[in-house]
Amino acid sequence: MEIIVLMTLSIWMTRNDRMFNNCHPSVQDCKRKFMYEFSLVIQYSQSRT
Repeated sequence: MEIIVLMTLSIWMTRNDRMFNNCHPSVQDCKRKFMYEFSLVIQYSQSRT
């Protein structure tokens, strides 16, 4: 579930970069954003245990 939400968020942020910051979207950017957000989820879950 979290992976689906994070991937959707990454796609959304990449799209927003295109619309509002005039950045050219790429799959690599989307993957990088996903990995960053996923690392935050992992850190958060480790701190809770």
